[in-house]
Amino acid sequence: MKRIKLFSYRFSLLKLNLVAVVATVLFNEILIYHLQKLRWERFVCESDECTRILLVSDPQILGEDHEFWISRWDNDRHLKQTFHQAVVHVKPKVILFLGDLMDEGSIADDEKFQNYYKRFQNIFQTPHDVKTIYIPGDNDIGGEGSEPVKTDKVIRFKNAFGQEEIWNLEQKIQIITPSLLIRDKMIKDSIDFNSTRITISHFPILYNIGNSYKTLQKFQPTIIFSAHDHRSREIVGDALKFSHKWPTPILTPKIFDLDLLNRQKKIIELQVTTCSYRMGTMKIGYAQAIFDNNLLIYSPMFIISRFYQLGFYVLFLLIMLIVNICIKKKRVEAATHAYSRLNINQ
Repeated sequence: MKRIKLFSYRFSLLKLNLVAVVATVLFNEILIYHLQKLRWERFVCESDECTRILLVSDPQILGEDHEFWISRWDNDRHLKQTFHQAVVHVKPKVILFLGDLMDEGSIADDEKFQNYYKRFQNIFQTPHDVKTIYIPGDNDIGGEGSEPVKTDKVIRFKNAFGQEEIWNLEQKIQIITPSLLIRDKMIKDSIDFNSTRITISHFPILYNIGNSYKTLQKFQPTIIFSAHDHRSREIVGDALKFSHKWPTPILTPKIFDLDLLNRQKKIIELQVTTCSYRMGTMKIGYAQAIFDNNLLIYSPMFIISRFYQLGFYVLFLLIMLIVNICIKKKRVEAATHAYSRLNINQ
């Protein structure tokens, strides 16, 4: 009889542990990605031709030279889950990848680059009816610090991802990216200066005004989308003086009147934070930009850092360890008490 009770006790404890583990994994690996969408703003377009854009910055999928396979697997999975939820939420017509698609792309040989490219496409699976635009960052083709940008790396990136210089969208919107291979004059000849011009760049433009003066002068953008710094920020520039105000954080949605910006000769640069939890910041995520009736509605879409999820597992294990110790201790005390009473009765 005692053996049956002992077996029943152990089986009940095992079931408790199993249920707790399954529930924790389901919450931490599936449910949490759906819950985080509740924090994101959802906007209804006033016109039928509004343009919804999903912005993706600095995913920097981890390389094979400096990371273990389990780190790459976990990071890839987190990116894939969050990107899928972002696409479902925004329902974009356009997805912009603002550079640094790979962490070790600029130092990879052709074989590794192709492996990274295949991994990237598996992670960021985009709908076939959505226009997808990729621009390179310094981790893709070089260009940061003393590392030069090499033409062969630029060509390799373009051959893999494709890269035009101008994209024409609905509502007379043009997306323009400065080219490293084509003269700016050839791009300028294709610009519609009666359109809403958006310049996309991996590196920030307005607070690096010295190096970006020609870009602003030739393309005359109203809006700039940039990345690189792993922060969600707004920079307001003056199109006449080519000056700017200090960057300010963007944590909530903002609405910009495009006609008013043009009349005031203002330029708005919107920096998008990284979507990777491995980039040294806890404020990670995506952003959505909606162009509707001469308005730009811009909203960051922050996601939970994977470090919080991993920390939750550690906390869960500690709690389960304490609970199991307490249950077993209580069981031993109860058995000891019953044994003592049995001896007294005898």
